[in-house]
Amino acid sequence: MPDKETLDKFGDAVEQKNEQAREASEQPQANAAPEDALPPEQESRVDRAHEQDDRDVRAKNSGHGKKTADKWNQ
Repeated sequence: MPDKETLDKFGDAVEQKNEQAREASEQPQANAAPEDALPPEQESRVDRAHEQDDRDVRAKNSGHGKKTADKWNQ
């Protein structure tokens, strides 16, 4: 078990880190790109016609590709 002095130092460090994070979150970033932004050369590769959760038209039912060995042998 750490002694009280060590715990106090740790608590002070946590408070200081929280204050720094709070200040950083309040300051707007001038030319920061969104994290999910792609480089310009890859922007044309994005498929905007389909959503990520679109079903495959060749899939016959919801269990497509999800069979376990027990169900396959029945």
